[in-house]
Amino acid sequence: MTNSHIDSNKLNPDSDKEALTPEQRDALNADPITDEPGSHPVGTGIGTAFGASAGAAIGLAGGPVGAVIGGIAGGIAGALAGHNTAEKFNPTIEEAYWRDTYTKRPYYQSAAEKYGTLDYDQDYGSAYRLGYESRIHSPDYNFEDIEPELATKWEQAKNNSRLNWEEAREATHDSWNRVNGYLNTADGDPEDIYWRENYIYTPYYRRNQEVYGDLDYDRDYRNAYQFGYENRPNYDKSKKFEDVENDLSSKWEQFKGESRLKWEHAKYAVRDAWNRWTN
Repeated sequence: MTNSHIDSNKLNPDSDKEALTPEQRDALNADPITDEPGSHPVGTGIGTAFGASAGAAIGLAGGPVGAVIGGIAGGIAGALAGHNTAEKFNPTIEEAYWRDTYTKRPYYQSAAEKYGTLDYDQDYGSAYRLGYESRIHSPDYNFEDIEPELATKWEQAKNNSRLNWEEAREATHDSWNRVNGYLNTADGDPEDIYWRENYIYTPYYRRNQEVYGDLDYDRDYRNAYQFGYENRPNYDKSKKFEDVENDLSSKWEQFKGESRLKWEHAKYAVRDAWNRWTN
């Protein structure tokens, strides 16, 4: 909330102003470099992460996430590039989102059976934070690429959490995937955002995990949902999914990209997206 007692007109970077205090900067949503009001601070961090990718190679021996340290110098030039993404990504919003929804995620129930009631601040907050912060700072990597390092970092970041890495990783992966929606969906496609947040609730997600192991939204499911809702307008409104399934199945191999799902497993996600678009 903007502090009405702070006069933004007195904060011109060209004036002889004093540096803003952290409280003033937060109140004005100010740019951390220029103190310009209205620029989300995370934008610079995102831009720095992208700009740092070249310099980060210096630090690769320490792992992808650790490589950010090696890329700080290279990241300065890209520091302002992340402002558009920052308008969509806000760590305060992420914190509030996961605090409100963590007990509704399917992995919570299985962990609660072991530990009893689990607390957001004690048990899950650090796991979600590890996911969304690591995703922002590792834009060139898939979750699987840096999972060993994230597992190590979890032992340092977990504080009093009772979750071991195998139990925490689903929350970390969940928040990582949610940030992918901001980074990979330039126009904020509402269908993509919907399925990104809900695919793990579907019955076929668990069934397919038994076949393929851990499944990733961007690698495995995104194209399936997109295939469904983008193809629905190409057929007559009277057509049901089952009426055109043979035609769609013949196109899946060209559309699937890196998805590991065969048609017999992908079709349920395609049908879900088709039916949601129809309705």
